Amino acid sequence: MMIKLTVKNLINLGLWGRLCEYKGWDKHIVRDGLISVDSEVEFDDEFLKKDVVPIDQLKMFLFNINSDVAVYCGIMLARDLEDAKLRIGTIHNVIKINTIEEITKEQLYNFKNMHHVLYRKQL
Repeated sequence: MMIKLTVKNLINLGLWGRLCEYKGWDKHIVRDGLISVDSEVEFDDEFLKKDVVPIDQLKMFLFNINSDVAVYCGIMLARDLEDAKLRIGTIHNVIKINTIEEITKEQLYNFKNMHHVLYRKQL
């Protein structure tokens, strides 16, 4: 079955890298300006049936970037550090990532609890 999705939707779903490998494209074509994130890509759903990465094999990465628009801190699920850098650069359209590090679920839990405690404190 043929499917049509925008590049941005594919990136948000975590399918962009797999589609590029399936079609033989370079993953950096969005960053290089050869294709827009709003462009629609038509593809066969056969590639979805191959090489699925289980969620428990993905790692969490905490990152901090500066773009032309804003300073942004977030969390990204990826297979490894290089995959995380590629996805962050493509999604947020940035070349320079200030910091990026792998974190555990416990660190994420502590980070979120610390944030909520600070959020509830009245100044």
